[in-house]
Amino acid sequence: MTQEKNNNWLLRIGKTLLILLAVLLFAFIGIAVFFSVIFALFIPTSEVINKDDVPLTLGEVWTVDDQFSIWIDSIEEVSAENAQAIFHGIENTEDKRYFDITFSFQNINFGGCYHEEELYYDYLNVRTGARACDENGESVYPAPLKGYDKNDYGTTWQDGVKIPVTPGLVSTDNHIIVEIGNASAEQIQPSYFAVRFVVPTEILSSEAWIQYRRDYIVPVP
Repeated sequence: MTQEKNNNWLLRIGKTLLILLAVLLFAFIGIAVFFSVIFALFIPTSEVINKDDVPLTLGEVWTVDDQFSIWIDSIEEVSAENAQAIFHGIENTEDKRYFDITFSFQNINFGGCYHEEELYYDYLNVRTGARACDENGESVYPAPLKGYDKNDYGTTWQDGVKIPVTPGLVSTDNHIIVEIGNASAEQIQPSYFAVRFVVPTEILSSEAWIQYRRDYIVPVP
């Protein structure tokens, strides 16, 4: 009789624990859903205006209506020393290859970028990036590839003075460095990389904006 009571007691405890675990699981799911909704409603994410555009190849010029044009002038493999002369933050260069991408852009009639319906700046500002990809532009990860850039390109030289790229001006001799190492056992050796150009039109937050975006696909020699 005592053994039967003990078994019933253990059974009730087991059921109680299962119910408690189920309640905690549903509570956790509910909290996760709640914060996902809050994130989606109140924390802005970047929006791409021309998201259906296909990647470009070398020799092509990216032109958006009568607003701006961007193009790659040259891609040259350079020594680590030359890469470091362009971007001083490059370190640990052993067994790595470096490619210097030179590009230009023209402000045809781009009026600037807005924030909260007010003009934030009145010139063409270009942001850049680099990533490993395949021949179709799909990302390859993980890969031993890193890009070095200025993050923001928005000036040109005129009469010895650096000025913003306002309508009618062209900026040349801009550089991006792409570093490619030897893949480890866990990585993929890239055969292509993508150079990305981004032009913000409206700032939503410090990490999000409405933008034009386009990639150039480059085969690794």
